[in-house]
Amino acid sequence: MMVCSLSKDEQESHHVNRMPVVTGDRVRVMVGNKRTVRGQEGKVTRVCRRKFVVYIEEVKRSKSGQSGNTVQIPFHPSNLQIVKLKTNKGRTDIIKRKREAAQNDPRSKAGMEKMD
Repeated sequence: MMVCSLSKDEQESHHVNRMPVVTGDRVRVMVGNKRTVRGQEGKVTRVCRRKFVVYIEEVKRSKSGQSGNTVQIPFHPSNLQIVKLKTNKGRTDIIKRKREAAQNDPRSKAGMEKMD
């Protein structure tokens, strides 16, 4: 699975730390060249599971040479953070299932709160 961590706001609202990244999610680049890509946000345009990379709409670079064409930069999902989830029925079910599993696990914070 290609999983990204969620931002603090999303973690608090959904009570989940990580989710699989899908096309349409809004992500922030956490690791990369300071001047060009780190901290930039954009919408996920393509998820390539074969190469294990994610392409972001607004994050591009120009090719070297005379052509000067712009190309999308591939990112490993561990270097990204989901800022806004694209929700649908399947993802809502995943969030619900993860939340229930955390509440039943005595090692998690949710499980500790339930025991008190």
